[in-house]
Amino acid sequence: MKEITIFMADADQEHIQRTRKAIAGRQELTFMGSCGHGHMAFKRLMAKSADILLLDLQLPGMDGIALLRALNHQSKCPVCIVCTRFYSDFYVTRSVQSGADYVLYKPLDYSCLPDTLLDCCHYFRPGLFPDAVSALHPPARYRSLVALGFPARQRGTCFLREALDLLKEHPELLCNLSRGLYPTIARNKNASPACVERSIRYAINIAWEHGTFLQAFPHRPTNRELITYLLSIDLENRSSSDSFDFDNW
Repeated sequence: MKEITIFMADADQEHIQRTRKAIAGRQELTFMGSCGHGHMAFKRLMAKSADILLLDLQLPGMDGIALLRALNHQSKCPVCIVCTRFYSDFYVTRSVQSGADYVLYKPLDYSCLPDTLLDCCHYFRPGLFPDAVSALHPPARYRSLVALGFPARQRGTCFLREALDLLKEHPELLCNLSRGLYPTIARNKNASPACVERSIRYAINIAWEHGTFLQAFPHRPTNRELITYLLSIDLENRSSSDSFDFDNW
């Protein structure tokens, strides 16, 4: 497996040290450095690219949102994971719309952090793992979710596809999401049930902002409402899925 390099744009020294300690025992993960100033972090990433960027939204000089937008104009953008204390749908939506791949909330579960970082790389930059590219090529159901407005680079979209696959074989899991569906997805994807729930909710928020399925709901749907709706339509044969260019996703 390719060695994955990690850079941190964060002024929280305790968070930096705990992250370094968490990844120190994983040979596939390498800490490349950190910087607590937005402009300096951008310059360092331009001088030497990283595979993963862990960044806070509150940075002097250039805040996290501005840094995300600047990086997304570059030819090679790292997997961008926001680490923040602001638990808010507004900040999540704004972060993802600005280029964030995933959002974590401080204090992190550092025991799960290495697996989370690798999982994000698998989902959002399959090119980092050449041997896995064919297995990760999005199937018809995934293409259709993106055509409906769900973000291709968001983990929640992957969890939604997993949910639909599971529910075709085990519809009883829908009876209790917290004790049935979420834990099952979590076991399959090396995540926590809370991570699965939040990620799906974030994906719904973004798709709702896009307005591609507004006609189906009078309000922003809950996870259960959205999953029930998706089960009622034939995602695998939707012609609208052809409108998304997955060769460059």
